[in-house]
Amino acid sequence: MFVNYLNYFFRYVFIAKTKQRLLFIALIGLVLSSSALLILQSTMTGLQNNLINRSKSVNGYGLIIFPETNNSYLQVKNISKNLIEKLHLHAYAEYELELLIRNGQHISAAVAHGLDGTANLPPFIREKERERGLSIIPVDLASKLKIDFASEITLISPAHTNAIFGDVPREVSTFVASIIETKVPEVDQYHIWTKSSLLYNLSREKILNRIRIYSPYDNLEVKNIIADSLKTDNLSLDNNNNNNESDKNLSKVFQIKSWEDQNESLLWALNLESSVMLFLFSVMTLLVGISITSGFLIFFDKIQVDLVSLWMLGIPKRSLERFMGYFIHLLSFCATSIGLIIGTIILLILDRYVPNIMPEIFIEQRIPVHITLNGVLISFFIPYIMAIIFSHYSLRNFRKDQRPFLTQLRSTAS
Repeated sequence: MFVNYLNYFFRYVFIAKTKQRLLFIALIGLVLSSSALLILQSTMTGLQNNLINRSKSVNGYGLIIFPETNNSYLQVKNISKNLIEKLHLHAYAEYELELLIRNGQHISAAVAHGLDGTANLPPFIREKERERGLSIIPVDLASKLKIDFASEITLISPAHTNAIFGDVPREVSTFVASIIETKVPEVDQYHIWTKSSLLYNLSREKILNRIRIYSPYDNLEVKNIIADSLKTDNLSLDNNNNNNESDKNLSKVFQIKSWEDQNESLLWALNLESSVMLFLFSVMTLLVGISITSGFLIFFDKIQVDLVSLWMLGIPKRSLERFMGYFIHLLSFCATSIGLIIGTIILLILDRYVPNIMPEIFIEQRIPVHITLNGVLISFFIPYIMAIIFSHYSLRNFRKDQRPFLTQLRSTAS
């Protein structure tokens, strides 16, 4: 009986001469809302994921920081070796130093990364050969300093001075081996990679103060490996049985910062961007809800005579109202599901067949697509819940204003 009831009212809405055009338009709006919401979330998630992945490929998934006063070159190298051998991580030790770069009359602040040896380079510069004494500079910094390939540049460290010459900052010259583009703006503008021996000449110390991890890792496992390595190397830690004291001592020797810890502001901004766009599209769905309310009010008014007829045939009034509620849920479910299917098809077309449509000045020249389960669920439930709320509001008004079936029957007969 329920199937016959649904079939009758589906035909009444979509096929028969009495089809409800306003309700049909509202359902089309519901389809477009769910598909647009899925497309928005998938493309935005794709853009954000590409941004995060590019940054992690250059800055690493995590950074282990060693204060220069408490670390040893051999200790940091040993820790890096243990991370590679025991946890199979892509870990690279380096000496990071803030300095100035000068090319002729042009000068700029920069962060230098001294890499020890050419055999073990980070993935993003592994293909760039570096000979002894040569350096790699990103394209934006090179453009700012008017640097070309094989140009001679000067590295100046204001933190290290020669007292014999009146506290003059130390400096060392090198040649540019390669100019690369990481597509991470903050890196392309202020970072340089060079041989660690150049930085040792500036600081007059052979030390390493950073280990960058270029693969996903477990924070507790990394911490345990570092602690074991430091104990093996007889680092001057306070051997206290209290775990809190031990953690405090270890925190003075090294810090582990994930990419998320280093980019909290960026993550907050990305989450805010997603939340605002989701809120705006949810508010736009309210317009569809208003159309659904109007469509169902007209629809319920027109089927009153049909409901009286079904009541006379023996179907209880409560059953009729329950069937109408089922009909509303099924109609909303079908509309949102069709919207998700259409949105998925459009996203697959964008991902596979759309060429580069953006100018070269943009980092993303194609529309990136990343469909997630969370995005699909949000794209389904927001339009669906909106449709159910407004539809049941219409049904509630219909029940409240509905005349008794006997009274309506008498008015119809007369």
